[in-house]
Amino acid sequence: MKSKKVLALIMGAIIASSGMSQMTMQVYAHGEESISSSKHMKDGSDAEKLYKLPNFTRRSVERFLKRRTSEIEDLSNLYISPTSRLVFKPGLNQEAKLVGLAEKVNFIGDIVIPEKVSINGETYSVTSIGNAEFRGYKYIQLKSLPKSLKIIGERAFVNCVRLQLGELPTNLREIGSEAFANCSALELEKLPGNLEVIGEGAFADCSKLRLETLPANLHEISNDAFANCKNLQLKSLPGGLTKIGNDAFTNCIKLQLEELPSNIEIIGKGSFENCIKLKSIALPTNLSEIGRNAFANCRNLELTELPTNLSKIGRFAFDHCSNVRLKSLPAQLSEIDKGAFYNTGIRTITIPASVTKLGDSAFDTYSIEKINLEQGSILKSDDIKKAYGKQLDRILDAAWQEQETTTQNEVNVENDGRECSICQWEFDERYDTFVGTLPCGHGKYLEGFSDVEYDFRQGNMIFMCPECGRV
Repeated sequence: MKSKKVLALIMGAIIASSGMSQMTMQVYAHGEESISSSKHMKDGSDAEKLYKLPNFTRRSVERFLKRRTSEIEDLSNLYISPTSRLVFKPGLNQEAKLVGLAEKVNFIGDIVIPEKVSINGETYSVTSIGNAEFRGYKYIQLKSLPKSLKIIGERAFVNCVRLQLGELPTNLREIGSEAFANCSALELEKLPGNLEVIGEGAFADCSKLRLETLPANLHEISNDAFANCKNLQLKSLPGGLTKIGNDAFTNCIKLQLEELPSNIEIIGKGSFENCIKLKSIALPTNLSEIGRNAFANCRNLELTELPTNLSKIGRFAFDHCSNVRLKSLPAQLSEIDKGAFYNTGIRTITIPASVTKLGDSAFDTYSIEKINLEQGSILKSDDIKKAYGKQLDRILDAAWQEQETTTQNEVNVENDGRECSICQWEFDERYDTFVGTLPCGHGKYLEGFSDVEYDFRQGNMIFMCPECGRV
């Protein structure tokens, strides 16, 4: 027996170094029970029998797990399935967590996760998948998850680009951050009704995801939860939702929501950026903040009013939303950040007296004609000029051109070129050389200033309009 143990240790070391499956042979280590792929798989129930990690595999497995996840501090209490080579850790209340796969990341094949496992004669339900469990296993196939599953940990299946699942377990309560990120083959059409938490980036870059509804128990959609899900076709969101995180639905180009739940108070940064099919959408009545780029490039979004409780609009929140044509703003609004309505369809707008911050180029849009200040506003004229952005020059140029045309017509037609129609400056009948208009728009003739003719032509003389006093 002693020689068998030595031989097993030697063979185990050889197999471990070669990367071959170590559970295809019987091994003995410190008196542990024989492990075989052909027997001892069940303990009389439907639970899959697990075995304590043999000593010769422990070091490589522990090193492997520590490299992939930081959640397991104690790796001493680990058990392995001889067929699937899945590693489990028993916990309280007869629950077990799946914590690893004893295969290299280039492993190709089907994985079957059992619903129950037997450890030392006791049956445990598999209720959770640990953090980064299958991270980077690009070629694994997993047809289903155990019905007993309640939690899928952070990054559990991140970058499993060939992963396909028909559905998720009905008992599932939580999906961790980036759990299915970049699972580009995943085509789920619904999520479990009892799901309460979807972590940050949980389904980011799942380009084939086709969800039409979300579970009613969801209260928050975390940052990046569905970012870049180009086939996502949600028509509505859960009524109990209170927050939509940053970039939650960014680049979801088929998203066609018609309304947002009334309890939502914050729409985060970039939440719906580039959702080009969003059209007529009712914003929540309790909404207090719209984050930076929240609806940027939603070019089909039609919006004529904002919720009355809104207090903040972030940078470029409605950038390039040409069908946003507001005529008024909420009375409680306090902050309009830089470029908030850049390239929208707004023509005239009145800024409420409650606004204390008006960002540069807030209304820099070609359609803008007039920005008004409500009586009692503390904003200055310079704030308004900056809010116009580059459109201010266009508006002023148009005003000057219109005024010049009107003034010149009045001078030449009504007064036959002998006096300024505004200043009533009389000119000598012998002369009619028109020198254009002063900056105030009043027409002037050179001969009316014959005594300073030379200086005027040299650009050395400044004329002041006697009517309005402008230079």
